[in-house]
Amino acid sequence: MPFQPTKTLTAYVMGDALKEAVKNLFSPEFRNRLDAVVSFNNLDEQITLQIVQKEMEEFKQQLQGKGISLKLTGRCLKWLAQKGFSPEYGARGISRLIQDKIKSFFVDEVLFGELAAGGEARADIVKDEVVIRIKGSERI
Repeated sequence: MPFQPTKTLTAYVMGDALKEAVKNLFSPEFRNRLDAVVSFNNLDEQITLQIVQKEMEEFKQQLQGKGISLKLTGRCLKWLAQKGFSPEYGARGISRLIQDKIKSFFVDEVLFGELAAGGEARADIVKDEVVIRIKGSERI
């Protein structure tokens, strides 16, 4: 039976590597001021999806105040979670992606367009891009 590292062993190795990195990077004077060094686990797909859902719920609440309802397909939510996540930066890109792909559409539509008096919109993914359709509109 081949050796399989356990989570505990992996945590020890990562902890040792982290301690060594802190030791090499910071002066002893600075290290003495640290109370603790905290490392975080990587985000999984489910957590990233929950972050997207939370951000979108907040935006949908803002739209409801203007008489607009927004529905997002599961495919759209999953796409935002996948595209907004990076192994290096985690979920930091989600807000920017939502701003670029969802919120920017509503700026002109709410102020001067078809949603100025309220309405319904639906976001989906078509050919790997976010497409927002306004109910009753011929325009995409």
